[in-house]
Amino acid sequence: MFRGASHRVLEQGVSGLYFFNLFIPSEYGTITDVADRARLKTLTKTYVIDTSSAWGQNGTVYTGPLPLNFPPAAEDTSIELRLEIPEDLRGAKSVRLAVQWRGKNAAGRSHWSVHGNEAKLLNPTENAVLEYDGSAVKPGLNRLRVTVTSGFPVPLVLDTVRVIVTRV
Repeated sequence: MFRGASHRVLEQGVSGLYFFNLFIPSEYGTITDVADRARLKTLTKTYVIDTSSAWGQNGTVYTGPLPLNFPPAAEDTSIELRLEIPEDLRGAKSVRLAVQWRGKNAAGRSHWSVHGNEAKLLNPTENAVLEYDGSAVKPGLNRLRVTVTSGFPVPLVLDTVRVIVTRV
């Protein structure tokens, strides 16, 4: 996420980045990953849809579209999420959509599409993170749609949505 966030703001035109309290390089990536813009373009990056779990030192909570609660419903429920990808994806080894849910049978109850194209589930077992083929993801603004099927007595909560662009 560190590389993806850095790449996004650099592509938007910032002239530099300042890092504070970056104590654990193995957790966030290294500053050298983003210090060389040409090298950064060749590295694997993760782009994330914002969550409401971030807060400022003054106690301000920054809200994002996630987590999303899908309560039991009589009809299928669809939500569109948007995610900006600021890089040319040609030459990427893979592009995957990775999502994390709370609730039962998320693999069987949720279906994803990217720009109207159904995303194929790559790991159909009930894992903590479900991965989908992200080949329909493109540079620029991406429209990701999740549909949760009805007929289940328990809710699903969508916690995280990531696009992982693997370069090496």
